[in-house]
Amino acid sequence: MDFSTHDNPADSQGQWYRMAIEHVLQASEKDVIAHTGWPSRAMRGTADPSHRYPLNLHQTHAPEICIGLSGRPILDIDQQRYSVAPPRLGILPRQVWHSEGFWRRNQSYRMLWLRITKKSVLGTVMHYRPDHGWDCLERHDAQSPVVRQLFDCIGNADHFPGSDQWELIRGQLLAILGQLAWQSMQSVDPVMGEPSAITRHHTVLEHLKDQLDNHFEHTHDLEQLAKKTRLTSRYIARMFKAWTGISVHRYHIQQRMNHAMLLCRETDLLVKEIAHQVGYDDSLYFSRAFQHHHRCSPSDVRKKLITPKTTL
Repeated sequence: MDFSTHDNPADSQGQWYRMAIEHVLQASEKDVIAHTGWPSRAMRGTADPSHRYPLNLHQTHAPEICIGLSGRPILDIDQQRYSVAPPRLGILPRQVWHSEGFWRRNQSYRMLWLRITKKSVLGTVMHYRPDHGWDCLERHDAQSPVVRQLFDCIGNADHFPGSDQWELIRGQLLAILGQLAWQSMQSVDPVMGEPSAITRHHTVLEHLKDQLDNHFEHTHDLEQLAKKTRLTSRYIARMFKAWTGISVHRYHIQQRMNHAMLLCRETDLLVKEIAHQVGYDDSLYFSRAFQHHHRCSPSDVRKKLITPKTTL
């Protein structure tokens, strides 16, 4: 692995955000997918887990917005499936179970995800390709006074806005997308006036993410990676969190638990065998971690699989 720092992380000069702006301008309240209070129309049938991004159904501690850029991406909310073909978009408050996926395995798509906190927004452009799976085309973090307003508007599931507030949300969203487009075109640290750390060390971060995505059984040693790259483990950890919005440790647990869920659903392995495959020597500790992450035990998952399915 070449860890040289001059690589270019496929900088698109803001084209994805400009595309998202065009779609938001075209969208009406009928194009908005939300967990409640909007005229969202789900697709027929049950959501197929095999079509989902490897992270599977998950929750986040920050509200998120996803915007279809091209193709026909799918958004699963709990057990409902929705098409996010442009100009459709999804608005999700905190703690809602959701996942992205493809409509047809042989058709590619691109989708923009916005993770919104009280101070900043992280924009992530995801690309699904039939022969390669999912890739992150680019990530940018931006700050704007409008971010806090949008966070307050959509962050709480108990006070989620209705479709009558679409124009307000649209205005806030367009302001944030404009800020992200500008940030993408700059590709520099706004304080230091030089390429950002994430841009300079993109290869290192991609390598670390690849290890976390594909080697669940290992405890990853940041110190060893730090020696190879002449960086510090603390610096790499900070960059990774800024890039993904989540710590290395938590990201690794998520990947382990989601792979464990996949093994529970698609194999006949014993729980202790699944625990070993995802890096846990103690099957009891693994079961507790699984219960905490998925809100159900491995045995509960197996019971659901043998329960006759009903058509929605």
